[in-house]
Amino acid sequence: MSVLLDVEQHDHLLQRIVAIHLSPRRRAGLIAPWAPPAYATTADRVVSALEMSPDHAAFRWLDLDVLAGSGGSDLVGRKVMVTGATGFIGAAIVHALAALGAKDLVALRRRSSDTYRLRSVAGLLEFVEVDLRNAAEVREAIRRTRPEVVFHCAVYGGVYGQADAEVIRATTVDGTANLLTALEEDGSCELLVNSGSSSEYGASTEPMRETQSLGATSGYAAAKAEATVLCQAAHARGRIATATVRPFSTYGPLEESNRLLPSLLRALLAGEAPKVGSGRQPRDWIYVGDLVELYFRVATQPGARGLVFNGGGGRDTTVRDMVETAVEVVAETTGRRIEPAWGAFPDRPDEPPRWCADMTRAADLLGFRTRTDLHTGVVRTVAFALDSPR
Repeated sequence: MSVLLDVEQHDHLLQRIVAIHLSPRRRAGLIAPWAPPAYATTADRVVSALEMSPDHAAFRWLDLDVLAGSGGSDLVGRKVMVTGATGFIGAAIVHALAALGAKDLVALRRRSSDTYRLRSVAGLLEFVEVDLRNAAEVREAIRRTRPEVVFHCAVYGGVYGQADAEVIRATTVDGTANLLTALEEDGSCELLVNSGSSSEYGASTEPMRETQSLGATSGYAAAKAEATVLCQAAHARGRIATATVRPFSTYGPLEESNRLLPSLLRALLAGEAPKVGSGRQPRDWIYVGDLVELYFRVATQPGARGLVFNGGGGRDTTVRDMVETAVEVVAETTGRRIEPAWGAFPDRPDEPPRWCADMTRAADLLGFRTRTDLHTGVVRTVAFALDSPR
């Protein structure tokens, strides 16, 4: 998300964010020269991000100490492929691995994909253009790159406007099948972490558990559920291990510009009242940096293999919570409070009564708990938004 500010405005607002919201340790990391930590891998090899600029954006919105200790320090020593690397979650995973010092990182993308999210790390990646719907192309890409770990984040249908049912199914189901077949045939890949969707569950009045029956209510949700089943079947065949993460309401830097938080910040930082609905819609917000930590834990802990894990905050929250938090953070940052235009849009009639992840499995098996509350996550996103134009 870009916000047009002159240099003086930009510096003033960024300094206010640092001074008001962040701890002394984090504050030093934002406005003073960054001292990269050393991360010991299982082979006692020291990896750091020294080759990246100390003012690279990833050092400000990702907690690299946490990510390194949650499996990232192991992953940087492997050949890792990320499909859908130009999307929100895929790009966040790429930024995290690049910032931790990954040297063998493959970004799979469609020819038509916009790579703007990866421009700052493009020199650290091997880009491979491939259409996952084309089995021959996928087989050749895997034969040439031979990844050891794959984060499968390619998606169509999860963003507003992506509604072509044939493309949704071909990309999500056929694409996943083609990828799994190619990996099984090649034999070099140890693990694929599949990015599912909380929409696979359908509506639920209770926190959603990974073991409950699925009730997809859209073509996209049904396709994601089928892709998860394909991954589980591949795991059962024994030639490749798989696991699935089902993200809930993910937000943060690199998010699509037409989604809720970027839209709110674009209006608020421009001095305009954001137009919103009632705000009663249920969501389970999770900061993207926390979600990346979960992906890393799933990828590096043997007990995760063959299983599905929810990727949510495990709290009942709403759209109103996000709107009010964005208003508060921008007011504290700029000194100007702008009230949103509530009720400017009608609520969708198909909103579920509740949308909340049961995070027991991730806590018990992986030791995962979200670290970033909504206020802190929005602060980091505002800082990223202000810093991006530079």
